Amino acid sequence: EGLAVLNGAFTSRADAEARGWSARFPVGDTFRGAEAFGIASAAEKGFDKEVMVPVPLYVVDEHVRQEAVPYVDVLSIDTEGNDPLVLQGARRTLADKVGYVEFEYHRVGAWATTKLSSVIQDLDGLGFVCYWIGVGKLWRITGCFHPSYDVPHWSNIGCVKASHVEWYEVMERIFKRTVPGLYANYWAPLTRKR
Repeated sequence: EGLAVLNGAFTSRADAEARGWSARFPVGDTFRGAEAFGIASAAEKGFDKEVMVPVPLYVVDEHVRQEAVPYVDVLSIDTEGNDPLVLQGARRTLADKVGYVEFEYHRVGAWATTKLSSVIQDLDGLGFVCYWIGVGKLWRITGCFHPSYDVPHWSNIGCVKASHVEWYEVMERIFKRTVPGLYANYWAPLTRKR
Protein backbone atom coordinates (compact mmCIF):
# COMPACT_ATOMS: atom_id res chain seq x y z
CA GLU A 1 0.00 0.00 0.00
CA GLY A 2 1.24 3.50 -0.83
CA LEU A 3 3.84 2.35 -3.37
CA ALA A 4 3.19 2.32 -7.09
CA VAL A 5 5.64 1.39 -9.81
CA LEU A 6 5.12 3.26 -13.06
CA ASN A 7 6.90 2.40 -16.26
CA GLY A 8 7.05 5.98 -17.46
CA ALA A 9 8.74 9.31 -17.00
CA PHE A 10 7.70 12.56 -15.32
CA THR A 11 7.93 16.00 -16.89
CA SER A 12 5.93 19.23 -17.19
CA ARG A 13 2.54 19.38 -18.91
CA ALA A 14 3.93 21.55 -21.73
CA ASP A 15 6.81 19.12 -22.38
CA ALA A 16 4.49 16.08 -22.26
CA GLU A 17 2.11 17.72 -24.73
CA ALA A 18 4.98 18.70 -27.05
CA ARG A 19 6.20 15.08 -27.03
CA GLY A 20 2.73 13.58 -27.56
CA TRP A 21 2.68 12.19 -23.98
CA SER A 22 5.37 9.63 -24.84
CA ALA A 23 9.17 9.43 -24.90
CA ARG A 24 11.44 6.68 -26.19
CA PHE A 25 13.95 4.93 -23.91
CA PRO A 26 16.46 2.14 -24.62
CA VAL A 27 15.73 -1.39 -23.40
CA GLY A 28 17.60 -4.67 -23.24
CA ASP A 29 20.41 -6.20 -21.21
CA THR A 30 22.93 -3.64 -22.48
CA PHE A 31 20.98 -0.82 -20.83
CA ARG A 32 19.74 -2.58 -17.68
CA GLY A 33 20.81 -0.51 -14.67
CA ALA A 34 22.21 2.29 -16.81
CA GLU A 35 21.41 5.57 -15.13
CA ALA A 36 22.38 8.07 -17.82
CA PHE A 37 19.10 8.17 -19.73
CA GLY A 38 16.55 10.92 -19.40
CA ILE A 39 13.75 12.08 -21.68
CA ALA A 40 16.05 14.29 -23.73
CA SER A 41 19.31 12.37 -23.37
CA ALA A 42 17.92 9.03 -24.58
CA ALA A 43 16.84 10.65 -27.85
CA GLU A 44 20.16 12.50 -28.20
CA LYS A 45 22.22 9.31 -27.94
CA GLY A 46 21.03 8.20 -31.39
CA PHE A 47 20.17 4.56 -30.62
CA ASP A 48 18.59 2.37 -33.26
CA LYS A 49 14.81 2.27 -33.11
CA GLU A 50 15.01 -1.46 -32.35
CA VAL A 51 16.40 -0.79 -28.85
CA MET A 52 14.03 2.09 -28.08
CA VAL A 53 10.52 1.67 -26.70
CA PRO A 54 7.91 4.34 -26.01
CA VAL A 55 7.02 5.03 -22.39
CA PRO A 56 4.16 7.23 -21.21
CA LEU A 57 4.83 10.67 -19.75
CA TYR A 58 3.28 11.81 -16.49
CA VAL A 59 2.93 15.14 -14.68
CA VAL A 60 3.32 15.02 -10.88
CA ASP A 61 0.39 17.37 -10.14
CA GLU A 62 -1.98 15.38 -12.34
CA HIS A 63 -0.78 12.01 -11.06
CA VAL A 64 -1.13 13.09 -7.42
CA ARG A 65 -4.65 14.39 -8.12
CA GLN A 66 -5.75 11.30 -10.09
CA GLU A 67 -4.40 8.91 -7.46
CA ALA A 68 -5.78 11.04 -4.57
CA VAL A 69 -2.37 11.12 -2.87
CA PRO A 70 -2.90 12.99 0.42
CA TYR A 71 0.74 13.87 1.14
CA VAL A 72 4.26 13.20 -0.17
CA ASP A 73 6.88 13.08 2.58
CA VAL A 74 9.84 12.96 0.15
CA LEU A 75 9.76 13.77 -3.56
CA SER A 76 13.04 12.53 -5.06
CA ILE A 77 13.74 13.67 -8.63
CA ASP A 78 16.61 12.19 -10.63
CA THR A 79 15.68 12.49 -14.30
CA GLU A 80 19.07 13.06 -15.93
CA GLY A 81 18.45 16.70 -16.81
CA ASN A 82 14.66 16.94 -16.85
CA ASP A 83 14.47 17.91 -13.17
CA PRO A 84 13.39 21.55 -13.74
CA LEU A 85 10.48 20.37 -15.90
CA VAL A 86 9.41 17.82 -13.30
CA LEU A 87 9.46 20.61 -10.70
CA GLN A 88 7.27 22.75 -12.98
CA GLY A 89 4.81 19.88 -13.28
CA ALA A 90 4.80 19.45 -9.48
CA ARG A 91 4.12 23.08 -8.54
CA ARG A 92 0.65 22.57 -6.99
CA THR A 93 1.80 19.44 -5.17
CA LEU A 94 4.90 21.22 -3.84
CA ALA A 95 2.74 24.09 -2.58
CA ASP A 96 0.85 22.03 -0.03
CA LYS A 97 1.59 18.31 -0.17
CA VAL A 98 5.39 17.85 0.00
CA GLY A 99 7.66 18.00 3.06
CA TYR A 100 10.99 17.56 1.27
CA VAL A 101 12.11 17.59 -2.37
CA GLU A 102 15.52 16.59 -3.72
CA PHE A 103 16.81 16.97 -7.27
CA GLU A 104 19.97 16.98 -9.37
CA TYR A 105 21.54 20.10 -10.82
CA HIS A 106 23.93 20.10 -13.78
CA ARG A 107 24.15 21.29 -17.39
CA VAL A 108 22.36 18.41 -19.15
CA GLY A 109 18.86 18.53 -20.64
CA ALA A 110 16.53 21.27 -19.40
CA TRP A 111 19.28 22.59 -17.11
CA ALA A 112 21.05 23.91 -20.21
CA THR A 113 18.41 26.64 -20.42
CA THR A 114 17.21 26.86 -16.80
CA LYS A 115 18.92 28.96 -14.14
CA LEU A 116 19.19 27.45 -10.68
CA SER A 117 18.40 30.88 -9.22
CA SER A 118 14.92 30.83 -10.78
CA VAL A 119 14.21 27.32 -9.44
CA ILE A 120 15.41 28.24 -5.93
CA GLN A 121 13.37 31.47 -6.01
CA ASP A 122 10.27 29.54 -7.05
CA LEU A 123 10.76 26.95 -4.30
CA ASP A 124 11.39 29.74 -1.77
CA GLY A 125 8.04 31.24 -2.80
CA LEU A 126 6.43 27.88 -2.02
CA GLY A 127 7.96 27.87 1.47
CA PHE A 128 11.02 25.68 0.89
CA VAL A 129 14.56 26.25 2.16
CA CYS A 130 17.15 24.68 -0.17
CA TYR A 131 20.66 23.35 0.47
CA TRP A 132 23.56 21.91 -1.52
CA ILE A 133 23.93 18.32 -0.30
CA GLY A 134 27.35 16.92 0.60
CA VAL A 135 28.34 13.77 2.45
CA GLY A 136 27.05 14.53 5.95
CA LYS A 137 27.07 18.26 5.11
CA LEU A 138 24.64 20.92 3.91
CA TRP A 139 25.21 24.43 2.55
CA ARG A 140 22.16 26.67 2.47
CA ILE A 141 21.27 28.29 -0.85
CA THR A 142 17.95 29.95 -0.01
CA GLY A 143 18.32 33.48 1.28
CA CYS A 144 21.99 33.72 0.34
CA PHE A 145 22.15 32.83 -3.35
CA HIS A 146 25.35 33.86 -5.10
CA PRO A 147 25.40 34.42 -8.92
CA SER A 148 28.18 31.83 -9.28
CA TYR A 149 25.64 29.16 -8.23
CA ASP A 150 24.03 29.56 -11.66
CA VAL A 151 27.16 28.04 -13.23
CA PRO A 152 26.07 24.40 -13.55
CA HIS A 153 28.03 21.61 -11.91
CA TRP A 154 26.85 18.13 -11.03
CA SER A 155 25.29 18.24 -7.58
CA ASN A 156 22.26 17.36 -5.51
CA ILE A 157 19.98 19.90 -3.89
CA GLY A 158 17.58 19.20 -1.05
CA CYS A 159 14.75 21.52 -0.08
CA VAL A 160 12.70 21.25 3.09
CA LYS A 161 9.39 22.97 3.73
CA ALA A 162 10.15 25.53 6.45
CA SER A 163 6.76 24.80 8.02
CA HIS A 164 7.87 21.19 8.50
CA VAL A 165 9.63 22.35 11.65
CA GLU A 166 11.31 19.10 12.75
CA TRP A 167 12.95 18.47 9.36
CA TYR A 168 13.83 22.13 8.88
CA GLU A 169 15.56 22.31 12.29
CA VAL A 170 17.54 19.13 11.56
CA MET A 171 18.76 20.53 8.25
CA GLU A 172 19.64 23.88 9.80
CA ARG A 173 21.67 22.12 12.52
CA ILE A 174 23.61 20.21 9.87
CA PHE A 175 24.15 23.42 7.89
CA LYS A 176 25.41 25.32 10.96
CA ARG A 177 27.72 22.43 11.84
CA THR A 178 29.02 22.41 8.24
CA VAL A 179 30.03 26.09 8.29
CA PRO A 180 30.23 27.15 11.97
CA GLY A 181 32.50 30.20 11.57
CA LEU A 182 31.02 31.25 8.26
CA TYR A 183 27.49 30.87 9.61
CA ALA A 184 28.03 33.31 12.46
CA ASN A 185 29.82 35.90 10.34
CA TYR A 186 28.15 35.60 6.94
CA TRP A 187 24.94 33.56 6.70
CA ALA A 188 23.27 34.52 9.98
CA PRO A 189 22.97 38.23 9.06
CA LEU A 190 21.55 37.26 5.65
CA THR A 191 18.95 34.90 7.04
CA ARG A 192 15.49 36.32 7.30
CA LYS A 193 12.94 35.08 9.79
CA ARG A 194 10.66 32.39 8.40
